[in-house]
Amino acid sequence: MNFPEKVTFRFIDKDTKKPIENIAAIIILYARRKNNYEIGPKFYDKNGYIDFSKEECNKGIKLSQELFIMDYSSSLENCFPKILLNTLDAKNVDFIIEHFDEYKVFWDKDPFCNADFIDRLRKVNNLYMNRLV
Repeated sequence: MNFPEKVTFRFIDKDTKKPIENIAAIIILYARRKNNYEIGPKFYDKNGYIDFSKEECNKGIKLSQELFIMDYSSSLENCFPKILLNTLDAKNVDFIIEHFDEYKVFWDKDPFCNADFIDRLRKVNNLYMNRLV
């Protein structure tokens, strides 16, 4: 895959046409060998935008390969030229919050997880999903 320096998405309300902020989402990169990569979650900003950079994707891939040696092998360049944007449903959000401490070894190294990550995740608007365009 020839991944661009940055991929940007925008969410807007289908009725009001106003941007929707604070939705947690990931992108899925389709690996040619072994498992696909889930990059994120990240949060939509106040203008309804979210972006994933090539650098962030490479860091997420490297981390997955380091922590789960037998499960991942493709580089970003070896992935299929296809990505999927996936918003987290309430079940996924709850799972991450409930099991955060169990997977702390992963989250401590994750490029998307900063000091306010769990607080932001507790306040996401992901239940709003049926009103998106």
